[in-house]
Amino acid sequence: VGFLPQDLAENSFFFESGALSYSQEPGTSKVESETSERVQVRTWISEVALWAQWVHVGRLEGQAPTRLIVVNARRLLSSLEGRSVVGTLTKRYARAVVSRIRAACPPWQPYPNDLGLPVKD
Repeated sequence: VGFLPQDLAENSFFFESGALSYSQEPGTSKVESETSERVQVRTWISEVALWAQWVHVGRLEGQAPTRLIVVNARRLLSSLEGRSVVGTLTKRYARAVVSRIRAACPPWQPYPNDLGLPVKD
């Protein structure tokens, strides 16, 4: 298991190869019925954890040997400290992500999940 619902997200993952499934249940996420999907290769998983405090709302499980690149949010942000241009751009991007999280609300947009944020029109 990669992560479980209600776990604090400390890492983001880039899915390089293998087979992963992602599922959500009504008791731990904003879905009406249980959902499950295969995660597409070359997908960022829990990318939002890099930019905001995030709690997983689904379950990530390997279905076969899988290769993930793990990016620890705390380490990434500390490596950007003191880098004025990159630090400024990173803070702007983080604010934009938080704004998208707050705006993600039906009927205008679906709720965010661990596989991504809704894209604004």
